[in-house]
This record gives sequence, structure tokens and C-alpha cells, in this order.
Amino acid sequence: MKIKWEDKEYDFNLNELTVAQAKVIKVHCGLTLVGLEEGILAGDADALRAIYWLMKVQSGEQSNIDTNDFKVMPFLVAFGEAAEPEAAEGNGSENPTEP
Repeated sequence: MKIKWEDKEYDFNLNELTVAQAKVIKVHCGLTLVGLEEGILAGDADALRAIYWLMKVQSGEQSNIDTNDFKVMPFLVAFGEAAEPEAAEGNGSENPTEP
């Protein structure tokens, strides 16, 4: 999905998460894949930090998962807006973490 954030458009696809990226998330945020998905839906700060980092990395930007800082509520709104069109397309998933 495409997330519009701070006047840019970023790629985000949890299905494209690599083992190396999952390890970074586990080490730096303490989240398994299940924990990440549940944390996104719950608005967990570590999960949001992880998907923010993943969004940046998947879009080709350098990003430090430990030092990234952003406004949580506007990011959640941008993430939700990006997920809405895909849910409306009827891709069989109501989960905003799926592409």
C-alpha cells in the first residue's frame, strides 16, 4: 500500500517483510510477527515504530529504528487512510497490515 506521509508517498507491504527485517524488529522492538500485527491494531508504540521504520526502508530510505521519532496520531491516520482503499477493493482481508 502507499502511505502519504509528510508530503511524500511511501511503500508499505508487510507481506514483503524479510527475515533480516523481522530480526531487526524483534531485537529492537521485542516484537514477533504476531506481536507486530497485534501491536499495529492496538496502536502499540513499539509496533508503530517498527512499521514506520519498515515503511522508510521499503521505500529506499535510510532509517534508524531506535532513533525515529514521529507524531503518532497523524501517522495512524495516514496508515489508516492508506489501508482503506485496499479494504474497499475486497481483497478478502479487513486487516490493515496486509497489502
